[in-house]
Amino acid sequence: MNKILRAIRNNLKFKWAWVKIIAINATIFLALIGGLLLLPPTAFLAQKILKNMIGYDIKPLSTTDPRVMPPNYKNIDWAETHFKELGKLPSEYKDYIVSRRTNFAGETVNIIDGIRVTHQADNIVDNNKEAWFLGGSTIWGHGSNDANTIPSIFAKQTAIETTNLGEAGYNARQSLAFLTNQYITHPSKATKKIIIFYDGGNDVFYRCNKLSEGLSTLSQARIQKSLKYTKIVDNYDFRFRALFFQFNDFINFLQHEPPIIRTNAPIRYSQNVGCDESPERMQEIAETLVATWQQAQYLAASNGDDFLAILQPAANLSKTKKDHLPQHKYSRWNDAEVTRQYRVIYALIRAEAKRKNINFVDLSDAYDVDDYIYIDWVHVSPNAHEILVPKIINALKEQNLL
Repeated sequence: MNKILRAIRNNLKFKWAWVKIIAINATIFLALIGGLLLLPPTAFLAQKILKNMIGYDIKPLSTTDPRVMPPNYKNIDWAETHFKELGKLPSEYKDYIVSRRTNFAGETVNIIDGIRVTHQADNIVDNNKEAWFLGGSTIWGHGSNDANTIPSIFAKQTAIETTNLGEAGYNARQSLAFLTNQYITHPSKATKKIIIFYDGGNDVFYRCNKLSEGLSTLSQARIQKSLKYTKIVDNYDFRFRALFFQFNDFINFLQHEPPIIRTNAPIRYSQNVGCDESPERMQEIAETLVATWQQAQYLAASNGDDFLAILQPAANLSKTKKDHLPQHKYSRWNDAEVTRQYRVIYALIRAEAKRKNINFVDLSDAYDVDDYIYIDWVHVSPNAHEILVPKIINALKEQNLL
């Protein structure tokens, strides 16, 4: 009997030893898998924190944003606060328009329901007229506080109620979609509106990127890639492929993106230019931009409103002071291939706009002055808006829209 009990105990000890071994190895395996899954977001967050600690993109061990150092902002006390707030602005995906910044309350930037606050004139001269501005970050006001965006200065100089419908990164097609949304959700015709599209910078630069095709934004490729890993059924789906694709993307990120300590390394933007030696693509970009303006004009007219399309300035073509901008040959504003695509496509846009006979004005030379205007390839400091807005007002008056 004792022999039997000893045998049973030994057998149980043997089995328990194997259970412990299996449990330990399973725990190690799951810990490794967990580590792999946590590595991408943890490392990415660490880089983001480090980047914020040492300054924006260029200056290691500096707490001053280099964009506030040029003479453009010499006497502007809110500049550094503004650029810090830009780095905090949240965005979210939106159907039809891709993305929109969400509510934000800051010292220089305030956003309510996706719309940046516009400072109005003290006395509105005509309560039956409004102005709606649409465009990318230059209309939205990258580089300016709320009071000094193009729409705010326009409102103060015309005493017309003005709304800033611009958004960072938007091309004209996104603006058309957002304008459509506004007409659907705000159908009142109690006031006559002037719809102003201000485009060119994003339509040329981003749509010439190799990841862009047709009318798409650069977000299309990222969204399509994410959807490849997930098939949603009844709002729920759990798949191993979706679980691990982030680690695969992290490996690709390390291969193609320089780590924080190498952010001084110049980036040659023309490496991503899809218009390189492609006259057909450049013609397509020009034609579709003008066609988008034409559709916006039809939409405005069908709602009893007026329309004006503006071709915006870009540092690559502007004859103004640029010695304060990064001077290496791979700077976006100074890249030879990027400059060539602006020159060619802008000429095509002018010709196409004339052929389509839309309400159009070319203000690409508005900043050809002996002053410090730009802070990068397309964004400008508030002094530029004081130059631009009177030109917009004159253009509206010449076309009997104001």
